[in-house]
Amino acid sequence: MSLATALFRSSFQVIEPSKVAAVCYRRAGSGLEFLLVNTASGKWTFPKGNIEPHLGASESAALEAFEEAGVKGWISDHHFDCYRHDKGDAEHVVAAYLMLVRQMSTPEETYRNPTWFSVEEAKRKLAKRRSEKYALEFARVVDRAVEMLAIPVPGTPWTRLAAPSFS
Repeated sequence: MSLATALFRSSFQVIEPSKVAAVCYRRAGSGLEFLLVNTASGKWTFPKGNIEPHLGASESAALEAFEEAGVKGWISDHHFDCYRHDKGDAEHVVAAYLMLVRQMSTPEETYRNPTWFSVEEAKRKLAKRRSEKYALEFARVVDRAVEMLAIPVPGTPWTRLAAPSFS
């Protein structure tokens, strides 16, 4: 490794995500809706949890979506964004995976109350009872998800919802 490469790499701290989240969505008319779940303290969030040792990161996010929200669907192989999550005594980096919901059932964790929200309502719910720092993290993730799912319609100023590529 060259000295320049070593200096470049040492000047940036690489933070590996310690948790994963499924950013569950569906198409609703001409827009999107996001599925949020309640935490034990009553805040709204994306289904999230630890990376299971026997599963990959995206599979772990899908498992969390099933356990917390009772949903199955298509999940992306790679995370599209990361966000910081405050868990009382520690801050975690969470890798966010898009998940197109295809099926819903009663979640294993029944207190989670999975609920669909429009883009703007999801941002409001995610910001409620959180510091501005974390509210902005969630808003960025929602905005980035919307960007990832919208493609321009040639010859117009409009976009249409894209079907993401899942393998």
